[in-house]
Amino acid sequence: MGSKINSLKLKEWRSNSANFAPINPDQKFLRPKIDNGSSGSKLVKNIFTIIFIGISLFMFYNIFKSLNIAHQKNLILEQAKEEVTQLRIENVKLVMESTSVGTEDYVIREARNRLNYSKEGEIRVVIPENVIASIRAKYENIPDESNALSGNLKDNLLIWQDFVINGI
Repeated sequence: MGSKINSLKLKEWRSNSANFAPINPDQKFLRPKIDNGSSGSKLVKNIFTIIFIGISLFMFYNIFKSLNIAHQKNLILEQAKEEVTQLRIENVKLVMESTSVGTEDYVIREARNRLNYSKEGEIRVVIPENVIASIRAKYENIPDESNALSGNLKDNLLIWQDFVINGI
């Protein structure tokens, strides 16, 4: 009876082993076969993958576009801040000039410069603008020794830095 039981168990084992495949031929243990599903489920997975990739690309494109727009707006904002600063400086200059416009010295200076007036006993000399411009161009290239010491601190530090690094 023992051999009958063993043969029944062997038949049962063989019928169950159809669902198992050996991992390694030398191995005694069997692993279960994995059913990958039908080709319809693969198609659905592929469609979802393509849709997911498309949505991801669309989102990345929109993020890049938004960052580009934000950068451009930031540049416009910086330009506007700089322009406001320049206008404030100009406004301060104009306010300071407007306080000096009403003085007698300003009226005398403008009468001499714009209207070619002069005081009694003075001789008015008129030099053409092109002559003045050519003379200024010649003398601007000559360094002024008195201005070298009276420059601002930043210029003096740059001169010293150049001297220390490069020497004479």
